[in-house]
Amino acid sequence: MCGPYGLHLATHSVVGEAVVPNTVLAELAARAGDEKGCTAVGELVVDTPLVLPRTGALHLRIHVGEPDATGRRLLTVQT
Repeated sequence: MCGPYGLHLATHSVVGEAVVPNTVLAELAARAGDEKGCTAVGELVVDTPLVLPRTGALHLRIHVGEPDATGRRLLTVQT
């Protein structure tokens, strides 16, 4: 990631590995939801931290599911 995230990412680590901060994941979720007409992120659950590679890039696939009976959509992030 480049731009304002570079310095921010350097300060987040788990067991010595640099990880994507949850605030960045929340921003990605909000942006992906915006593309589908969603106005808010109701809940963010991170099952596994996204570890940044020591070199190279981290490619993400973000999927916003169809609305359920309550209008909520499930968003998944895959590497």
